[in-house]
Amino acid sequence: MTNRRATPNLLDPMSEIMGARKPESPKAIKQETPKAQKPESNNSVEQADLEGEGLKEKATYNLSKDLLIDLEETWINLRRNHRGQRITKTMIVEEAIRYAIEDLEKNKSASWLYRKVESNKGSKQ
Repeated sequence: MTNRRATPNLLDPMSEIMGARKPESPKAIKQETPKAQKPESNNSVEQADLEGEGLKEKATYNLSKDLLIDLEETWINLRRNHRGQRITKTMIVEEAIRYAIEDLEKNKSASWLYRKVESNKGSKQ
C-alpha cells in the first residue's frame, strides 16, 4: 500500500477561481456531530390516531399465517373499494378489537368473544 499515489484534489483549481480559502490541513476543520437523542420509550410511536385519540403504543402479537393472509386480503379489498381513503392494517385490527370489546361489555356471556373463549376451553392454542 505504500506504493499508492496520492489522489489529486479536483476542487483545488475551482477553489482558486472562486477565491475560497484552502484549509491548512484536514485537522483544521472541526465538525460538531449532534448526539442522537433516545426516545423515552422504545414502544412509543408518535402517530396520531385517525379519530384523534392521540399517540399510539406499538405492540406485538403472534398471529397465525392464515389470519395474516386474511388481514392482507381484507386490507387490499378495502383499499380497492375505498380509493382515496387512508386504510391501514392498524385501523382494521383496532376496529376489530374495539368491536369485540364493545360486544363483550354489552352482551356479556352472549357475546361472540365470550362464546369463542368458552368453545376453546378444553383445547390449547
